[in-house]
Amino acid sequence: MISLNEKGCSDTAFAKLKVLETIAFYVPNAFSPDGNTINDKFFIKAKGINPDEFLLQIYDRWGNIIWSTNVYYPELEQSEEWDGTINKTKVPPGAYTWYLKFKDINGITVTKTGSVIVIR
Repeated sequence: MISLNEKGCSDTAFAKLKVLETIAFYVPNAFSPDGNTINDKFFIKAKGINPDEFLLQIYDRWGNIIWSTNVYYPELEQSEEWDGTINKTKVPPGAYTWYLKFKDINGITVTKTGSVIVIR
């Protein structure tokens, strides 16, 4: 960068900047696994996730894990998809809790929880 003062004298300054990649994720709060190909599956969209340090779990209202994955596809920037079933049996409509734990590309561990509603 070159700057001039009011008398026309110039000076130059240099600096190295390290730009960190943005870490972002989106978790939907509802989906409708009804087979119409619109919003049929639950998955996490994310950017800047270490695929080797990823866990997503779905719990029923009694606190039982009904679905779990550690699969994150960096090329798609999303997790593996849950189709709203347990052992190929449709779960009833209602609220379920998700638990997400991952390490981002900067080595920071992130843990989040929330709910997702299954609409049938």
